[in-house]
Amino acid sequence: MPRFNKLLIVGGAEAAMAIRSKAFIVGMMLVPVFSGAAIGFQRISQNQLDREDRRFAILDETGVLYPGIVRLATEWNSGIAPGGPASTSGPRMLPELVSVQGEGADDRRRNLVDRVHRKELKAFVEIPAGVATGDPAAHVRYYSDDGTDAALPRWVENNVNRAVLNERFRASRLDPVEVARLTRQVPLTRLDLPSWDEHGVATTETALDPARTLAVPLVTMMLMMFVVMSSAPTLLHSVMEEKLSRTNEVMLGSVSPFEFMGGKLLGAATVSLIVCAVYLTAAFLVARRFGYVDVVTPRLFIWFAVYSLLAVFLFGSIFIAIGAACSDPKDAQSMMMPSMLLIMMPIFTWPLVLRAPTSALSVTLSLVPTATPFLMLPLTTIQPGPAVWRQALGVCLTAATTVLFVWAAGRIFRVGLLMQGKSATFADMVRWVRAA
Repeated sequence: MPRFNKLLIVGGAEAAMAIRSKAFIVGMMLVPVFSGAAIGFQRISQNQLDREDRRFAILDETGVLYPGIVRLATEWNSGIAPGGPASTSGPRMLPELVSVQGEGADDRRRNLVDRVHRKELKAFVEIPAGVATGDPAAHVRYYSDDGTDAALPRWVENNVNRAVLNERFRASRLDPVEVARLTRQVPLTRLDLPSWDEHGVATTETALDPARTLAVPLVTMMLMMFVVMSSAPTLLHSVMEEKLSRTNEVMLGSVSPFEFMGGKLLGAATVSLIVCAVYLTAAFLVARRFGYVDVVTPRLFIWFAVYSLLAVFLFGSIFIAIGAACSDPKDAQSMMMPSMLLIMMPIFTWPLVLRAPTSALSVTLSLVPTATPFLMLPLTTIQPGPAVWRQALGVCLTAATTVLFVWAAGRIFRVGLLMQGKSATFADMVRWVRAA
């Protein structure tokens, strides 16, 4: 039976060594700095709107739509204001009419293509005659060599359709003012569910805040990612350094392999709790500064600590096993890649989970043990949150998987730590786990 005091000694030494290192202190400080810089850069880049004029040619085979498009472009250009909202900011739209008379269609296209290549035009648009009469086979054709430009084709699609509708109403002899009134869209305001106090008085309705449904869950996920990345991967390098320097042979004369590995995991867990405390304190101060202090609740602190510990133990055991099985840093880096993909996978799947938190796919993804800590925690910050059975099942599955990984890592650790000169493959590691 492993002696608990030896686990604590190894764990305390591992935690103290990690905390006292300059790399840990600098890394823990730089992560929030880089994160803040990234957010600031995103905010700055959002304000640097696209101001390049969009000059484009229109071949109007209907003969009646171009004036309406010019009028809409004039309204758009006059409403542009630097730094204004998205609906009144952006590039100027400069349409140009190309006569459909005279030269043939193929020659016209060749000339327009040459002008696009010479950067005189951004694109050219062909409007067939059947568009104005509602011919279902008629499609507006947009030609450009800039596949990344979204502003101009979106503007053309929206405003050509507006001009077509105006022309159809005019041809039907309908009053344009009355048509505008009847077709005016009704704005939608998204509100939170109403509530009543203990006296039965309804509270003030509040609008749903996008920051609470988008930014807060993403921040909690990223914070947990930082916690895991600041503690678990260092175990691989620690074990490998001790293996290459052969200090592990001295250590194994005093403690068993399980006590050695368990102590390192406890040390990593201690470091993760310290990182949790620092990051959560910073998150609380930032949330209070911007009026979101109600989001950082004691319940969130508890779940953050629980899921962080599970993730650190789970991935820490994987990294310890890799460090014990490898004798070459290059081999360790290659074997480390699948584990890093497991950590990063929740970020790739998070948009799917956020779009439909209660769908079968989201439930399945959040119950995958290696993804549960990173997906279930941000879901708890979104109302109404995951069901109790879903959270309980996720914790149980993750805890069971963690125990399994620790047990398997212990077997790999026991054999791999004493091997010198040859790195093991994944097949070797599986064989060591299955060996009695």
